[in-house]
Amino acid sequence: PPPPPGGLTPAGAALSAAGWCAAQGQLLLHASAAVAAPLTASTVTSDPYAAAGGPVGVLFAAVYGGAGDKDVFRRERERLLAGVRTALKKNTARVKNFEEQLRSAAAVDVTKNKADELMAYQFSYKQGSTYLDVIDFETGETKQVEIDPLKGPMLMAEALYKKSRKQRRTAGAVEPLLEAAAAEVEYLDQVEFTLTELTGGVTTAADGAAAAAAGVPGGGGGGSGPGGSEANDLLTLEEISQELVDARLMAPVGKGAAAQLKREEKAKQNGKK
Repeated sequence: PPPPPGGLTPAGAALSAAGWCAAQGQLLLHASAAVAAPLTASTVTSDPYAAAGGPVGVLFAAVYGGAGDKDVFRRERERLLAGVRTALKKNTARVKNFEEQLRSAAAVDVTKNKADELMAYQFSYKQGSTYLDVIDFETGETKQVEIDPLKGPMLMAEALYKKSRKQRRTAGAVEPLLEAAAAEVEYLDQVEFTLTELTGGVTTAADGAAAAAAGVPGGGGGGSGPGGSEANDLLTLEEISQELVDARLMAPVGKGAAAQLKREEKAKQNGKK
């Protein structure tokens, strides 16, 4: 490509195009809405650096080597994939745990019926006995219920009523948590699929083989990979990275990351006061 305006190197032009954010202590990789201009065919022709997606693509390509260095792209994609899969594993476990709690809470009617039966027939209990004859409220048949002689039917019924109330509260509290965790799993599944589709512009057989080894579908040979153009892949990768950081699914990396983590921790502490 022709040299950037002002005789700057590609890296210098990228750093110049990117904006410095004093609040975060790092370079902003996205142009603000006030200065961003739509990317058109004429823009790309007159300014080939714009084809990289604005500051993010230029900075990434200029600093890390652009089309000649696919290793950096793959390492960043693999880092994001590892973070997404870790979060996916945790949230899948949470979904299973919440579902188990709901199954347990679904027995609230059974628990309450046991308590009702004990209360209804406690008058016939013989002190010190280990069982009590009751009539099953659901079937109408006579059955024996085990009784702890140290507690008796009254205390056992009270414990069962308490358990049924707890089961009912659990169901009400867990249902929204289950919905949120299931939605997170669905989102992470989509992100994982998108990341595996990104190739960073694989064009050679060697690149294709490396992409296939990294688990990228369709990466076994030459030609364009399924992830689209290199510029689009770079931009998509950056957007996903920022989304994961904003969602607190991954920690920020790069210059200013430590300061950002400190600010977030301080904000948490202030929120607790």
